[in-house]
Order: sequence, then structure tokens, then C-alpha cells
Amino acid sequence: MLVLTRKTNQTIEIDGGITITVLRHDESHVRLGLDAPPQVGVRRGDAKRGPKRTAPRSELCYLASPYTAANKQVEFRRFRAGCMWAATLCRAGLRVFSPIAHSHPIAVQSSLATDFAAWRR
Repeated sequence: MLVLTRKTNQTIEIDGGITITVLRHDESHVRLGLDAPPQVGVRRGDAKRGPKRTAPRSELCYLASPYTAANKQVEFRRFRAGCMWAATLCRAGLRVFSPIAHSHPIAVQSSLATDFAAWRR
């Protein structure tokens, strides 16, 4: 085991595009931010992996995700991440609706607006 000392806002980078950031700490708690590619499974060590759950046919999961950005490359990365998470949930047996994953391709192919204000109506 590698043991490191980090201060608030300092990071640890791990091969595979994983970054851990120390967000806050006090005497008894450390708050960490973890940035990892969508295909990397991340869970707390104390969270036991349970059996896969199959959603009833009437249940639909709504996947909200950040999207709108001034930089179109950022928007595209957010779209891809939303698609990856939607696929992960589908593989787990859930029925998923993601406004970003479902509407981004339509907007781009049809030259429609991609910002939230246009879709809020």
C-alpha cells in the first residue's frame, strides 16, 4: 500500500485517467473528489456489491447530467459520459431515459439549439 500526504486541493493521479482530489478535511473526516472514465467502476469500500436488480417494466430511471458549456468539446465529452452511464444502467437491467443522450444527436444533426434554454420549454 502506498501512503501519501496531500493538502486540500492537491491531487493524486493514477494511470487510466483517474484523478483523486482532496476537497476538504478536518480531524476525523476527509472529503475526496474522484474523476474517472465512465468505464471504470468506482464504489465505496464499505458498500457491498449486491445482486443485479431488474427494474419492473413500468419503472423508468431518469438520468440527469451536466451538458451545456461554452466549449462544444466539453459538451460532447459530457454527452459521451451520459451515454456511457446510460449504457451501464441498461446493462444492470434498468430502463433509462437520458435527455442528453437522447436529444444531443437530434440537435446536432438537425442544427437545433443545444443549450438548456431552448429545451426547457
